[in-house]
Amino acid sequence: MNHNSRKASYEHDLLHCGNIDLPYLKDCKRLIEQSTLHSQKLGKQVHINFTGGEVTEWIDFDDLVIYAKHQNCTVNFVTNGFAEISRYENLSAYIESMIIEIHPEFVSPARILFLLSKLYEKNIRLQVNFNMLPNFWNELSDLHQFIQNKYPNITLVKKILFEDPIFNTTPKDYDQDQKDEFKSQGADLKIEQQDQVEFTSIQNLILEKRNQFKNFYCYAGVEQIIVDAWGAVFRSHCRKNGFMGYLKDPDLFWYTEPMLCKLDFCVNQFDILTTKLSNQSS
Repeated sequence: MNHNSRKASYEHDLLHCGNIDLPYLKDCKRLIEQSTLHSQKLGKQVHINFTGGEVTEWIDFDDLVIYAKHQNCTVNFVTNGFAEISRYENLSAYIESMIIEIHPEFVSPARILFLLSKLYEKNIRLQVNFNMLPNFWNELSDLHQFIQNKYPNITLVKKILFEDPIFNTTPKDYDQDQKDEFKSQGADLKIEQQDQVEFTSIQNLILEKRNQFKNFYCYAGVEQIIVDAWGAVFRSHCRKNGFMGYLKDPDLFWYTEPMLCKLDFCVNQFDILTTKLSNQSS
């Protein structure tokens, strides 16, 4: 969906203009059914990640989350934290994790802290993303430190912002100390080359311009699929060699083999996290 009533200056208009019809609940349930059946054949489980826009502005969102839970799916969603606090508390019974985005131009630290106080004792994983606008750097860093001290089990991420959102190739004008802070955060990627193993992160790869997997075999579509705001289903966000059908279709085309990447850069975090194998190791 691309409905979101609050817009930050660093976000692309596409995420907020609300010019695309919201999906039908029945179509979303059908996709969950298809995904579950496909995954069961592979001995896997479905994990659903809801992004946006802002999914809590969709009237059917809660019903779909509950349905997904009853289908034995695990659920994560990203939110700006502006829905009713009681609603987040109710949803916590049906989800595995939640990512709360702090947008310094309109999010009150007091509201975020109150929301975290209500959710911290729930049986879910919490992550807070700090959208590090350069002119808010010190305030966000202070809030980051406060939350880290008060809630040590919450994952905190200082997020790079880009001059070209969606494409994510040109970071904003961060100084070297700030870039080093980004690089010093946790490592969520494992790179194996012959006998060498390296642990790094998505943000490091982007800052170092190492998010290049041309001529690698990419397991997008095997490990993950994506549904865009128009209801089209693809094997990856880059949409290369991977149309699977539409949300409303009773039968999707499922990929079982990786694709050979032909792009110069991989810019979406979900696509980057997908397994890549070089031609030499395939």
